[in-house]
Amino acid sequence: AELYLLLHKADSAEVAKPQEAVDPKLAKALAKREKAKAAKAKRKAEADAKAQAEAAKEAAKNDDSKKKLPKRDADEDPKGEKLAALEPLKEATRLSKALEKYAAGSVETHALAFDVSMVRDKPLLALRALRRLSVQKDQ
Repeated sequence: AELYLLLHKADSAEVAKPQEAVDPKLAKALAKREKAKAAKAKRKAEADAKAQAEAAKEAAKNDDSKKKLPKRDADEDPKGEKLAALEPLKEATRLSKALEKYAAGSVETHALAFDVSMVRDKPLLALRALRRLSVQKDQ
């Protein structure tokens, strides 16, 4: 949940930055550079796929005598794009509520709930978290 709070702060900092005026020559050079990078990445991906296919063929030939391991399910989101698409503040809130429900005896839970409530601008929830935090510290 702390990670989601940091992501939320980073997102809000990016939104606050004003866009700079870009020189047309510089923009053209940057576009050309990005195009070259994309082409290079595409060639590398194709070469990697080809090498991987050859390695799989070679392994299949040599693997007949060896014991086969169970296959794992392919990762549906290897780059974590689905996870990155989630709204950080909503996720932090969801995790904070779950921690309050299942780990109410932990001081860190209430401190995190306070932080999340303050970022969400919910002073009553923050006060509740502080009261629970003070009760936990007394015990």
